[in-house]
Amino acid sequence: LFIRSKSGVKLTQKGEILFEYISQGICWIRRGENEVAKDKSHNATLLVGASQLTVKSILPKILKEYETNYPDVNLVLQTNSSLKIMKDLKENLLDLAVIPDPVEYDPDIETIKLLSFESILIAGKKYQYLEDKQFSLADLNNYPFITLSTGTAGRRWLDTIYASYSQICYPSIEVPTSDIIIPLVKNDLGLGLVAEIFTRYDLEANNIIKLKLKEQLPKRSFLVCYNKNRTHNEARERFLTLISTMAEKELLNVEKST
Repeated sequence: LFIRSKSGVKLTQKGEILFEYISQGICWIRRGENEVAKDKSHNATLLVGASQLTVKSILPKILKEYETNYPDVNLVLQTNSSLKIMKDLKENLLDLAVIPDPVEYDPDIETIKLLSFESILIAGKKYQYLEDKQFSLADLNNYPFITLSTGTAGRRWLDTIYASYSQICYPSIEVPTSDIIIPLVKNDLGLGLVAEIFTRYDLEANNIIKLKLKEQLPKRSFLVCYNKNRTHNEARERFLTLISTMAEKELLNVEKST
């Protein structure tokens, strides 16, 4: 069912077939569990899907504020890849999702932009001698280069940028979530492109260095998404109002991690 390699584990063709059947069954089990949970409690339940990037940046502040304002709501947080979260949202397994772009357009899904963030090129101390060099995207293929795995939203964003310059990305290491890139970079396993909000502490502590990139990378944005066709949910509407207010008042700025 699995193929193991340096870049991780991938499903074989038979594994992918089995996964399709199992994943559908699990989705229905989760949907049933959620309905039972609602029947057992008079309190409202809010099912929130989130990626690792949002969980480790803006989401904790949002959830804290929401629980403070609405302590009677049962918050259920489910983390996964952005693509899987959007799939669950379309199947009504989630009330809303907080993820970074890009997301595929769907007329049934409403998206609200929260705030933007930059991506930067970083390296470990082993590559200190490259600090004054200006890299092009093509140059990165000549070095150990760490990126997100093929199929993730962040990797699609990167591949689109490469394609716009008639280039192809050839990473040395692929990882499933962006938070894994920094530890690998800190241990001198290669260069990495990551969200700047992830790097503030390590840059200030001189654990990593920021490298110069010739191309201007487009900013990415955090989004809150929900299914417009889902029945009215008061807990969801309160969340959307709160998160929009926090964004307007610039209360979503990410504090440096420790």
